[in-house]
Amino acid sequence: MSKVRADRYTNRADDGAPTFSQGVNVVGSGVSIGIGASVYSPANNKLVLGTANSERVSIGTDGSITASDRLGIQGAPASNYGLKVNAPGSGGHIQLAWNGTANAYLNSDSSGKIYFESTDSMILKTGNAERVTIDTSGNMTLNTGNLVIGTAGKGIDFSATGDAGGMTSELLDDYEEGTWTPTQGGGITLVGTFSSGGDYIKIGSLVHLTGWIQGSTSIAISAGASSLSGGLPFNIKAGGDEMRYDFIVGSGGVTGGGYAWNTSFYTYSMTTNISATSEKIHFQLTYSVL
Repeated sequence: MSKVRADRYTNRADDGAPTFSQGVNVVGSGVSIGIGASVYSPANNKLVLGTANSERVSIGTDGSITASDRLGIQGAPASNYGLKVNAPGSGGHIQLAWNGTANAYLNSDSSGKIYFESTDSMILKTGNAERVTIDTSGNMTLNTGNLVIGTAGKGIDFSATGDAGGMTSELLDDYEEGTWTPTQGGGITLVGTFSSGGDYIKIGSLVHLTGWIQGSTSIAISAGASSLSGGLPFNIKAGGDEMRYDFIVGSGGVTGGGYAWNTSFYTYSMTTNISATSEKIHFQLTYSVL
């Protein structure tokens, strides 16, 4: 076999690189490019790109491309994506492996759906901390933080559950808790200064609240229909809503019925007067806002 060795190859005009119309066949250690870069074929039908005397990228006999360390994509092409994976007939498919064992896949289908498949739990991390875990049974755990509903009127949809005949909604779209301040109604007889306080919980359209009223000297609520208090944290269901309530003074108590309008409620079936001198009158009630 003939050998040709030269310090430099140029074209006939000696003004550029030569053209090899029949190609170039390189065997052995390959071709060195510049300083520290090389192209060589360590096995049949395999091409390797190397730098610093190490293999960096290889193209196998099946056309697969393997990067020995990491694959970096820089720049913004006109198509506005840096990496395109196309597997005709089955959608784009990216395989994730650990020490050579494939255990996760990122896939898509013709409708545009994206699938992330794992042989074990899937974990989302931010700030180097585990935030969300989905186990193999499909249970999702928020390890830190809260589930935040970012749009008013949205929430948790229970439409997969069984329904009663009169069902109108299966969306849990609100939860709130806080304090409220009852105001003095016309049915209260007060001696001294009026004071009050209370707490509430709202779950969906249902509100449950507790409260207390007190007079610095004494306070009394007369039996029968009377305006008890205002200042409810949410407006009552339009058209009024009958409800039950309980009053407690010390260890005693009276249970009765009542109705409400806007943010006030009234008694109408209480048959016993309630009064207190140095004590608070406590009460609780539940009503709907829809």
